[in-house]
Amino acid sequence: MKATTKTAVKKTAEKTPRKAKNPAEASKSHSISCDDVRWDKIQKLAEKAGMNVSKYIISKVLK
Repeated sequence: MKATTKTAVKKTAEKTPRKAKNPAEASKSHSISCDDVRWDKIQKLAEKAGMNVSKYIISKVLK
């Protein structure tokens, strides 16, 4: 008996077209600068609220 090997055929994923950037749309990534004292206060408030810092800041901004 002769062993035969089949080469695996790779399936290429269909590329989805990129969505055009809307300059009026808010960016999903932001950075905030503050001093260490304020940062510590923000961390303590976030812990008290039971959230991480990112979620806490977002909840305050979206109020």
